[in-house]
Amino acid sequence: MHAVVRLVDNKDGTKGAQAATAFKEGMQNSDVSYYAGHARYGSGPDFDRNMSFEIQGAGGEWEKIEAYEVLEKRLTDEGKAVGRDAWAQFQWRMGKATLKVIGSNEGNVFLNPVNNHPGEFGGKLMYWNLNRKGGNAADGSKGGNLATGKNGDLAKRDAERKYNLWVFDGCRTQDYVKSIRDTPERDTKKTDIIATQRITYWNDKAQVLASFLDSIIAQQSAEKLVGGMEAGNVTGEEKGRAMKGDGFADNPIIQ
Repeated sequence: MHAVVRLVDNKDGTKGAQAATAFKEGMQNSDVSYYAGHARYGSGPDFDRNMSFEIQGAGGEWEKIEAYEVLEKRLTDEGKAVGRDAWAQFQWRMGKATLKVIGSNEGNVFLNPVNNHPGEFGGKLMYWNLNRKGGNAADGSKGGNLATGKNGDLAKRDAERKYNLWVFDGCRTQDYVKSIRDTPERDTKKTDIIATQRITYWNDKAQVLASFLDSIIAQQSAEKLVGGMEAGNVTGEEKGRAMKGDGFADNPIIQ
């Protein structure tokens, strides 16, 4: 078996829309699509840069914050005196126009409209940005466009493509599965999924991908394929398996 591998990325951060479009085309029209990156709190693959922020001080000066974890700590400390948690302080500042969020949805392949991590500041922030008016930096008018569901792009498929395998190697990409299964043409007979059910690490991405390619080219069983990928996840101290297959139970078995 021969494989042609098409690599999609957004190295300089300026081509999120093109990368997301290319990846969705791969999901629709290729035998296999493989994503390695941030799961974005279960919202979907993302080819944009992380969000950054500007926050106004008491004297009117603006300070830039590059990471949402830093913003969360800042807002937590601010809110303590008035009984607000980080998210309530975020909303208060947005209402006072003393906080700016710089973030685009152009590179987000929006798969899951339900925030499965509502107790986490980062999850609230991600879904706020995806759903807000003006969240798309290209035209300043719309948030993320949902790719799943009956009206999503992924409900359309190449008529000659009878089967797809989608792999999502990010932190807890199992959050994508339900909304994918709720999409026409994406049941277990037509689309199989390999997702993660715990945190995975950048150090392991190359090895896990290499194992996947070796297995798929050798036409190994689903068990060997997923097992080989699992063996490549060696970083960190998380308990339990990292990789999980969905939809393989109805596949033909080669004795």
